[in-house]
Amino acid sequence: MKFSRQGKLIFSTADPVCAAQILNLEKIQETPVSTGVTFENITERFHIFDIPTNLQLSELADEIMNKNDMERICPLCGVNHEGQCQGPEKCILCNGPHSATSKICPRHTLEQKILEFKCRNHLTIGEARRLCTQSSKTHYSDAAKINTTAPNIEEIVNQRVESIVRNITTKMEQQTNLLIEIFQKTIENLVQYLVTVFHQTDLKKSPNRKRQMINLVPPTINPMQWDAGGSNTSN
Repeated sequence: MKFSRQGKLIFSTADPVCAAQILNLEKIQETPVSTGVTFENITERFHIFDIPTNLQLSELADEIMNKNDMERICPLCGVNHEGQCQGPEKCILCNGPHSATSKICPRHTLEQKILEFKCRNHLTIGEARRLCTQSSKTHYSDAAKINTTAPNIEEIVNQRVESIVRNITTKMEQQTNLLIEIFQKTIENLVQYLVTVFHQTDLKKSPNRKRQMINLVPPTINPMQWDAGGSNTSN
């Protein structure tokens, strides 16, 4: 047990019971705390955050022991007693003829396999435990064969971006086609309107317009006196 450089309290343990007790801590010295777990190969370390750092480790250890409402069990014989253990060894985890801290304990071996399975497949401890203990007949090798590959985040993001770009391109093409269609209809209507106006203008023109203009000239003026420029010349 020691302090880290970030002001966290670090517990190093290989006992799953102790690990469960540490992870269930909520208060130390009436200060709310939060716990987390990190792994170094197979060895786990538990971090406690937001604790008063001006206290000695012995005081914190006494506080944790006093706040622990679980019964103290001897790891050698699995019985609650005072003084040195005199009884035969008995594991409280599997009831085998060995101590609870022995590495030959099946529970200890299972926890090691769960941690290794978690680290190799980048899973949470809950997912790894569920896959390794979902059936009593399931072995570690069988659980390792299960496809637990995490999804490729980059590939998923690229697919979503391509889908968004494709949708935007489709919408832009639809809007462009709609604008082109509206523009073509507007041009066609304008051309039809201009043709109609020109046609009506041609109909309003009289074929005898020039003859009527000549008839308006006074009879005293000889029509031969008008030149091409429209000016009057006298003899």
